[in-house]
Amino acid sequence: MSEVKLRETAEKHAAAVIAGDVESVLSDLDPSLHEQIPAMVAAMPQSLSGAELSSLTAEATGGTTETRYIGSSGSIVVRATWELRGDRYVVTAAAPVE
Repeated sequence: MSEVKLRETAEKHAAAVIAGDVESVLSDLDPSLHEQIPAMVAAMPQSLSGAELSSLTAEATGGTTETRYIGSSGSIVVRATWELRGDRYVVTAAAPVE
């Protein structure tokens, strides 16, 4: 897969996070990450209004992105590791950037 496909996937994921589209967000995550969701939600700014993909590194079988989520109470950058599974990318690790 290409950098273009990873960028499109990461941008769609960020849009789903902002829209509160839980079904789409969950479908992008490896099931092992589901237990981390409450902590990630708590770390997010209130009233999300936007997101910016600030960094992307693509490799043959996945990649890493950094996305800044912006809300009324501030912003947070989340680093996500994506793995290519079949014909789609799945988040296998995610954490706020300190």
